[in-house]
Amino acid sequence: MSQRAPSLEDLMRAATPESGRHLLGGRDLFMEVVDTQTQQVWGAASAIQPKDWEQLKLEPPFVKASTGLVSPDATAFRHAPDTPGAPIAETTISGHQFLQIAIGGRPKPPSRQGEPMEIMVTKAHTVGFQSGRSVSIMTIGDECFVELIGTAETDQNLVLPDGGTLSQISLEQPWIVELPSPTRCFIWNWGKNPRSFQGPVQFPNL
Repeated sequence: MSQRAPSLEDLMRAATPESGRHLLGGRDLFMEVVDTQTQQVWGAASAIQPKDWEQLKLEPPFVKASTGLVSPDATAFRHAPDTPGAPIAETTISGHQFLQIAIGGRPKPPSRQGEPMEIMVTKAHTVGFQSGRSVSIMTIGDECFVELIGTAETDQNLVLPDGGTLSQISLEQPWIVELPSPTRCFIWNWGKNPRSFQGPVQFPNL
């Protein structure tokens, strides 16, 4: 009897230690808030509805950061952003459970109108893409950045960084991506309905 190939869920469980947390939801709508004193990023632990973002009530030092569709089929954070092995902090904000998932650096503003904001982010982020789907990739020189937020529907309208190109790869098996820390993030339309490519990452064996 042939052995069953591991599923995306199997691979994500194997890639996430006890200190980690899986987000509840797949390619769904999520939201993030930022502590303006520490630059800690807190992400919703589960998928939300649009009204949840509109009705979110925050007290200082928290401010709304962004809400958008997650591109991967599965998302996890392995440990606290800057402390390997440490559990991820959690809190309740405006009735929603949030996880402390990242620490943002200083954003680099676009050099041309329409270009993305660029920011280095400290985090322990693992994502998974299901077999049988296409995944969008942005290439700059010899580095590749995978889609993390948004969809490819309007990618033809993006103003890319200098030397950037877009392509798609088709997956014949699940692909698990462990993003580096810090992660180099390119973000268009930061706030509501953003698009983001992050990395650099290694291509899967297609």
